[in-house]
Amino acid sequence: RQSCLVQHLNEAPEIGRTRLVGLCKTRWVARHDALELFLEALEPIIDTLDEISCNDAGTWNRDSSSTATVLAAASRQFPFILALVVTGQGLRLIKGLTVALQKREQAISEAYGHIGAAKTALQKAR
Repeated sequence: RQSCLVQHLNEAPEIGRTRLVGLCKTRWVARHDALELFLEALEPIIDTLDEISCNDAGTWNRDSSSTATVLAAASRQFPFILALVVTGQGLRLIKGLTVALQKREQAISEAYGHIGAAKTALQKAR
C-alpha cells in the first residue's frame, strides 16, 4: 500500500513529499503540518485508494480492497471535503500562535499578544 501511495505521490511533483506524516499527540504544530500535507495530497491519496479498491492485479487482500472502497467513497463526499478545508483554514489562522506557545520559554505577555492576533484573525475569517 505504501509503495502504491508513493507511486501516486511521485506522479504529483507539486506535493514534493512521498510520505504522509502521522498525527503527533503532543506536538500541535506537527498536526498542522500533517493536515496541510493531507490536503495537498488528497487527490493522489484517493487515486491510491481507487487502485487498491479495484485490485486488478490481485495484490491486496479482500479487507484492504473493501476498506479502500469505503474510504475512497467517503473522501469524495462534500461534508468530508468541507470539514477538511474549514479545519485547514482555521488551523492556518492559529498556526503562529501554536508555534509560539510550543516554545519552551514563552513570556506571558508575548503569549497574550499571539492570542490576541489569532483571535482577530479568526474573527475576520468569520
